[in-house]
Amino acid sequence: MKKILVIDDDPQFTDLISLQLEKEGFAVDCLHLVDHLDSYIQKTAYDLIILDVFLPDKQTGLNTLVNLKRNIFTKHTPIILATSQPTELFIQEENVDEYLRYAKALISKLDEHSKIISQVKEILG
Repeated sequence: MKKILVIDDDPQFTDLISLQLEKEGFAVDCLHLVDHLDSYIQKTAYDLIILDVFLPDKQTGLNTLVNLKRNIFTKHTPIILATSQPTELFIQEENVDEYLRYAKALISKLDEHSKIISQVKEILG
C-alpha cells in the first residue's frame, strides 16, 4: 500500500482529501504544522507528499519544499504542491519556477478531488 503524507494547515482539506485517497487504497497521514515534520519523515517512508504552498504563509510552505528536497529521507520522494488559488494565478507569481522545479506537480485545492486523485495516481504509477 502506497503511503502519502498531506501537509496542510486546513483541516477541512486534509479530512476530505485523505478520505478520498483512502477510498482509492492509499495509506494517508496528515500534518497541520511543520513542527513535527522531521519525526514523521524519519519514522515513515512516504511514497508521495502533498504540500500546501501557503503553510501558513508562502515562505514557510516554499521553505518546507526546499528542505524536504534536501533531506536524506525525502529527497527522492515526489512532492505535489497544493494551492488554494487557481493554478493559473499561482504560476504567474514571482519566483514560482524556482519552486516548481522541486515539485512533480502543482494542484489547486479548488479542483475536483477526482482530478487531484488522478494526479496522485499518475505520479505513483
